[in-house]
Amino acid sequence: MTLEICYFVESDPYCRTNTSVLQSVEESNHVEIECSVRYKGVWTPHFVCVPHIPGNFSVSQTVSDLMVYRRIIPASSIQDFTVLNCSMAFTLATNYLPACQSGSLTPDKPHYKYVWNSTTIHVINATGTLATYAIYLFI
Repeated sequence: MTLEICYFVESDPYCRTNTSVLQSVEESNHVEIECSVRYKGVWTPHFVCVPHIPGNFSVSQTVSDLMVYRRIIPASSIQDFTVLNCSMAFTLATNYLPACQSGSLTPDKPHYKYVWNSTTIHVINATGTLATYAIYLFI
């Protein structure tokens, strides 16, 4: 009896934003989230990033084993001091042929959990100022 590998994550998923070093973005601009992962198998990585905020996303495979997810969100849709998050799960490839497990038409879904949180993002309004906030220092 031979079992085939039904999925294999070759790299840790990696996500980032296009915000500045100060983690700020102008209100008239956008925030771009980019996530990528290398994988093999019949289960395809599936990223979900801040689905409750309006914006556009695209998914591409630059090579057969690299998944790249991009989400563009208008900065005006983000509140100041927001932390964006993404998660990754797996979906069965559309061209799957039942060969991964004998006696099963669908292989078990991989138990893999990945959650990413951005650092706090400051949204700068049109005048170029950050929202007012206080910093407390306890000694």
